[in-house]
Amino acid sequence: MSGKEIELGVFLPIGNGGWIMSRNTPLHFEQIYDYNRTAAQIADRVGMDFVMSMAKWRGYESETDHWSRTLESMTMMCGLAEATEHVGVWATMHTTAHHPLVVAKQLSTLDQISHGRAGMNIVVGGRKLELEQLGLWGPQHLEHDDRYRFTKEWLDVIEGVWASDSFDYEGEFFSLEDVRLKPAPFTRPRLICAGNSDVGLDFTTSRADGAFVSGSELPVLGEQVAKVHRLGEEKGRDVKAYMMLTLVIEETDAAAERRVAHIQEGADLQGVQSIAAAYRQRPSREDTLRTADVLERRQGFNTEMIAGGPETVREKLEELLTSTGLDGIMFTFADYHNGLELFGAEVLPQLRSGAFIAPQPVGAA
Repeated sequence: MSGKEIELGVFLPIGNGGWIMSRNTPLHFEQIYDYNRTAAQIADRVGMDFVMSMAKWRGYESETDHWSRTLESMTMMCGLAEATEHVGVWATMHTTAHHPLVVAKQLSTLDQISHGRAGMNIVVGGRKLELEQLGLWGPQHLEHDDRYRFTKEWLDVIEGVWASDSFDYEGEFFSLEDVRLKPAPFTRPRLICAGNSDVGLDFTTSRADGAFVSGSELPVLGEQVAKVHRLGEEKGRDVKAYMMLTLVIEETDAAAERRVAHIQEGADLQGVQSIAAAYRQRPSREDTLRTADVLERRQGFNTEMIAGGPETVREKLEELLTSTGLDGIMFTFADYHNGLELFGAEVLPQLRSGAFIAPQPVGAA
């Protein structure tokens, strides 16, 4: 019986605390790369489809100094490409922080190291304190919709220089003449974007391969997935819809519930409120204000969460995938090493043997 292709990936904890803001998490590490390398190698071994890392230029002043120690995304993914064999390696790039010609060269390098497993999560950037300390926030700062116009040209330059021996470009933001920048990637890198505004979704469904959606209730999430699919189809494109999800997976439901309670008992509420405040500083759109409210309700968890033993986790994931039409899930874990091992041994094989199959590999190591 053939099933629907579902991509299952891992959002790596490139910064201290990972995706949980709590004193009671094992992710307050100093050796960030070593921890992520082990997590990526486990993901590779158990059959996950991709690993991705965020880009973060400034953490939060809070009890746990959440994300105050982070590595650079593209550099780390190049290292992980060498340390793995099959899993996709996706880096995150802020478009306003990196010149497109530099990114074009970086992605070509990641493509060769990974033998065709490269991907890029495109972020237009919006947090004032991060951009400010990079010198990218001031009188010249682009507002929300303008940043997407900028990013369209940014991506035009990257894809144009890959396709041409001598590349010229004249736009609102970039003026280039006789650019020669080889090699191009052997395999076109996967492009993902998480913009949920109307302008962001229009860009994503026009240029990217996938969009990240969010929703705390299944009907709302299903509507977001359907919207991504519809907008892509209107443009003649097959655009996938992914979500982020935290797994608290233990041997039993009771053990998982204890882990959740322990994490929430140590919740870094100052940090939670700091992130929520950063969302509220953005232009007043319903999606950003809703995100801020949800963050405060989660008590330390940055994403939607499923907790339980292997059977409970599998059942909840099957319900989620069946009822929403999602094309993929990117997981974060309360404990990446043990969580990935348990998920890979007791959940993933059952998911893949049912209605949800693995996608065809995009590259070979």
